[in-house]
Amino acid sequence: MVNHLDSLAEDRDMVLKNALLKAKTMDFNKLKYAVREYGHKKTKKLIEPVLDQMKPEASVN
Repeated sequence: MVNHLDSLAEDRDMVLKNALLKAKTMDFNKLKYAVREYGHKKTKKLIEPVLDQMKPEASVN
């Protein structure tokens, strides 16, 4: 969905906000894989800060 934000009929800012909030609750490795494999350049740029925030949490046991 983030790949096609500009073509959505919904409020772009609201969809992006919700997508980023949802991303923070996702499994780090699965999100990282999905973004790497399927995300467009713009999507990677938007999700990268979320992954950076999640990274320390993922390495703590």
